[in-house]
Amino acid sequence: MQKPLKPEQRVGLLTLPLNDNYGGMLQIVALYNVLQREGWEPVLFRSAPRRSLLQRALAALLRSIPAQNVRGLREREMNRRTHAPFLKRYLPETTALLRSSARLSQEVERRRLAAFVVGSDQVWRPDYARYGGNPLTYFLDFVGDEVAKISYAASFGRSQWRDHELTDQVSDLLARFEQVTVREETGKRICDETFGREDAQLVLDPTLLMPAEFYQGMMPAAPSEVAPRVTKYVLDTTPVLEDLETQALARLGPQAVTREILLGKAGHRVTVGEWLRAFHDADFIITDSFHGMAFSILFQKQFAVLINNGRGADRFHSLASQLGLEDRLIPSQGPAHLPKEPIDYGSVNTRLDTRRAASMALLRQGLAHSSPH
Repeated sequence: MQKPLKPEQRVGLLTLPLNDNYGGMLQIVALYNVLQREGWEPVLFRSAPRRSLLQRALAALLRSIPAQNVRGLREREMNRRTHAPFLKRYLPETTALLRSSARLSQEVERRRLAAFVVGSDQVWRPDYARYGGNPLTYFLDFVGDEVAKISYAASFGRSQWRDHELTDQVSDLLARFEQVTVREETGKRICDETFGREDAQLVLDPTLLMPAEFYQGMMPAAPSEVAPRVTKYVLDTTPVLEDLETQALARLGPQAVTREILLGKAGHRVTVGEWLRAFHDADFIITDSFHGMAFSILFQKQFAVLINNGRGADRFHSLASQLGLEDRLIPSQGPAHLPKEPIDYGSVNTRLDTRRAASMALLRQGLAHSSPH
């Protein structure tokens, strides 16, 4: 018989490192605040690769020297400074950088955690997870069996598991999870066919668990501009982008303008609030970002998504199919034709409410027990 957790007990969180990925920051902020709303005490664990004292000193020096960006260190430091106030406000309880499994384990014990949640985003894509150290960290290899382990909306980032040298270890680790939930349908299949977790369930990305009003409170004041606006947030330029933009502008009329979200360019670093404001104030959105799509939906915008195969296409198809938005997905190689009919957000919101309730029920179920099955 499993013992229920007490609401005041702490739950650890782990996601990919927070640098300049706006969706990555917002999804963990959403999950953190969902857990708080449910009566939990979340703490975000910050994992980092092990480095020698000399390597760390050299990295600190390079971060401080202007007019250079060796190995991207200076750029990441500037991004860190830009986003630090936001993260401190919305993720108030975090650990120091923990650079080994031993340190991570010690922190779990020190904080007397009852449960640990890994997710969301592409935490189970080993080539991404290595930025935070050992990929097995994201399968909670440092968490003992006295702590309930669950994933929430974890993503493999691809439709196939490619890291076969890790398969046995990952299978053993996932067998110890109280619950496995993933963000894509292909993730369910990988869990079943590769790792023997046929009970994996599909849930919404954490950003979609919170209402639009939660994010509106993060935004700066609205600009005075009133012209109809196409907001363009595209990470990888494709041949059909210009055609889509032309079609979107034509739909908005002769006064319409394009406003592109440019990250780290023209001497200005976009804050999370400014990023959200650009989506909130748009009349039409063109994006190849998964979280760009998510916030287009939350803010009930007309939009088109360019499928970004290199960064992972399954997440777009999985979300679109849940909400009846498959016609908003445009192949990056063309042809580029916007759907004729506008999005019916009455229907979309009904589906979203249903999926949100089901996702929250699974999250509560996963956290309802303090020892694994």
